[in-house]
Amino acid sequence: TCLIGETDPRCLMQMLRLLFQMQSVVAPIVEEAIYNVGKGKDGAAAANIKGFPYTGIFDSVAVYYPVRFTPPPNDPHGITRDGISCALMNVLNFCNHSLQDDVVSGHPGQDDENASMVVLATGLFLERISPPLPLDPFGEDDEEERDVTTVRDRIEALEDLSSLLFVHVAADGDHMNSVLKKLTPASVKEMSNVLYRCHDNAAAGVASAQNEEEKQDCKMLADSCRHFVT
Repeated sequence: TCLIGETDPRCLMQMLRLLFQMQSVVAPIVEEAIYNVGKGKDGAAAANIKGFPYTGIFDSVAVYYPVRFTPPPNDPHGITRDGISCALMNVLNFCNHSLQDDVVSGHPGQDDENASMVVLATGLFLERISPPLPLDPFGEDDEEERDVTTVRDRIEALEDLSSLLFVHVAADGDHMNSVLKKLTPASVKEMSNVLYRCHDNAAAGVASAQNEEEKQDCKMLADSCRHFVT
């Protein structure tokens, strides 16, 4: 909770690094304990073991995505937007690639309230990829208060989703398989629906673009959607 509402970029960087270190050290210990319980090695402790608190960590850092930070001129601390973004993505992209995912995910302490970071981050990225819904003419929507994503925003979010799910495909196929195993049927269905709508929206944007730059952005987004699903 000490991270929630933090606006000082120096403190934010420190907290993001600490959270990533905690994930790297503590999550494997917790999930190994869950695995032992699931295999019946320590049945007496089953009721006392809770899943790793991915949801609590996610709720603390998700508000900073996407990073909008612009360093002041002549900043002596060297904090950059890319630096904060990299630290944030390390937390969001964390995956403990063990071989016991089926046992860990089936443990009662690893329920929806403590879903894996892969599922939570996937939902966050899909929310940004999803095309904006039209305003309800009979509703109370305030157009000025809506955080409407641009085509470029959706391209960047799709790249973030790719880095979460596929970045390790060339170097470590086992790790990629472990990441994909953490996805739930609901998250896969949501991903399919969002990418379908995003591709249709981008393809329509190519035809209705007002200038060449807008047309190229929409074409890039449509191509990225097709590349992702194949």
